[in-house]
Order: sequence, then C-alpha cells, then structure tokens
Amino acid sequence: MTFQLKVKPKAEEDIALGRDYYQEIRPQLAIDFLLEIDRCIELILSNPLRRAVVFKDIRRLHLKRFPYVISYFIEGDLVIVIAVTHNRRQSRGWKAR
Repeated sequence: MTFQLKVKPKAEEDIALGRDYYQEIRPQLAIDFLLEIDRCIELILSNPLRRAVVFKDIRRLHLKRFPYVISYFIEGDLVIVIAVTHNRRQSRGWKAR
C-alpha cells in the first residue's frame, strides 16, 4: 500500500521553529535539520505501522541527529503528521492536536 502525507499546520509551525532556531546557530544546521525531517518522513511513509502506538492512535519517530520527535497517525492511506516537537519541550499540547 502506498501512503500519502498530510502535515498539519501546527506541525509545519513546529518545523519552522526548529529550522529558525538552528539557522541562528549555524545555517548549515538548519539545512541538516530539514533534511533529517525529510528522511524521517520518507521512513514513516515507507512503513507507517512499524512504530508502536504511544497514545490513542498516535505513533512517534525520533530523529537521529536532532532531539526531536515526529508524532503522526494513520487514517486509511493517509499519514497525518500532527507535531514535530523537541524532546525536552514536549508537553501534552500535541495530544490535543
């Protein structure tokens, strides 16, 4: 089965905040952050059921190089990313998304 991707606006904001943070430190880090997000999204799309459910129907994948986690759920053939949060700044807020 081929899965399609939908990234919720709040998750897009999360990604932009992470990119902006790394851009201030070093521009190449911002590029690397976005590349790692892309790599992880491709990994999720290749087998979205591989990750365990951690809350209701939500699954998560931790980025390797950066302390972030992608939270998503599956609806039919659609993978919906609801949050991309920093490991230390995770709150219950993403669960309401």
